[in-house]
Formats: sequence, structure tokens, C-alpha cells
Amino acid sequence: MNKINYEIKPIFTPSANICRDFARIHMSHLSSAGKDKLYFNLANAYLNAWNTETNVFAFAAYINKEMVGFITGSLNEQNMFTRSLYITPQYQGYGMGAGLLDSAENAASLIAPNMALFSLNGAVGFYQNRGYKNTIVLGRVMKIKKLSNATGVIPVFQWCNKLQSKLNVKFDVNLLKNPEHQPIFVYVNTQQKIDGIAIRTPNGKQKIAVNTREKNLSQIYVQKLLSVLSLSL
Repeated sequence: MNKINYEIKPIFTPSANICRDFARIHMSHLSSAGKDKLYFNLANAYLNAWNTETNVFAFAAYINKEMVGFITGSLNEQNMFTRSLYITPQYQGYGMGAGLLDSAENAASLIAPNMALFSLNGAVGFYQNRGYKNTIVLGRVMKIKKLSNATGVIPVFQWCNKLQSKLNVKFDVNLLKNPEHQPIFVYVNTQQKIDGIAIRTPNGKQKIAVNTREKNLSQIYVQKLLSVLSLSL
């Protein structure tokens, strides 16, 4: 199979257009019966979840600015829960699903010990190969995986106390708690401390703070944070 070039991006801000893209890709896996009504119901459901659930995460895969895959979910009690992972059928088999799941797991590891999900029948092997184990919840088979600690630049979708306890730099926490101040990226060191943080305010200004104990490292933090901030949605 030939390789294709695609890009995975975190999606921070809910919008009707993005949720319609989610619904379009989701619908590509369903039969044609009643598609029009279901399309709008799905789009509204994705937007409603974004606005009502806690610590909602979302990543999308793009080819030439067209969304061709996505993953989304939220915090469910103590664990992160993946609600949807879909790739447009013609682009399956190129590693997008694994890339999206990796991105979600890395972000989730900052605030949750496990990722959980209910698998479609055709995806059971995919999740098993990625370390997910079966558990029974209310009579249904749920898959769950213990998350490894992620390091480096990681997107943050909602600031919380667990992240606050990891903060290793001085930063205005009020900015972090304001949902309008998105995107947020953090740089996490090997001790699971946040040594760098970057946001973009609604007026387009970038605010970055890094740990300056080691000058060479602090410069790297700034460069990496600026790079992802400039490319984010």
C-alpha cells in the first residue's frame, strides 16, 4: 500500500462545521437508510457533547485541509472514554486510526489513569493489538487500557486541578481556566511536571512561559511550543 501524507491536529474549539465533518465521516460507515435526518442528529449530538461533557478531547486527521478521520471523547468518572474513532473508508489502512488513538492517549494520560471504550465488532483486533483488555460494565464488554505517562508537547482541552498540581512554571491560572483562551499546549518533562505552557488568547496574542533552570532546554521548550501553537486550529 502506498503511503499518503496526512496531518493530525487537536481541535480545541467546538463549531457546527467541525461537528458536521464528524457526522459526515461517521455516516460513511452506515447504510443509506435515513441518512439525511441521522446526519443532522449526529452533528448536533457531537456539538452538544462538546458543550456539556467534561474534559472533552478531539483530534482530526487531514489531507489537503479535508478532514478524513477523527477521534473524540471525554472524562468519564476517573477514566477517559473514547466515544468515536472513525476514518473515511477509502483512507483506512494508512495508520490514521493508530495515530489518532496515540494522540488521544497521550493527552488523556495527563489527567486519567486509563482509556476506556466500547469497540465496534470490526475493530476488536485493532484495540487488542494496542493493549486494550476486556472488562464487563453493565453487561457489556468494555475495553480498557492503562495509560503510559506521555512527555513532550501535549495539548490541553480543559484546565483542571490535576494539571495544576503538575505546573512547574509561573502562569496566570485564570487564563488557563477561561475556555476562550484556547489552544493550550504544555511541555511535560520525564518527571511528569509541566515545564512549559503556551496559549493563544481570543485577540490572537500568544503567551508562553517556560522553566528557565536550564537555558538550553528552555529555548527548546519555547521553539516547540511556538511551532504547535502556530499550526493549531
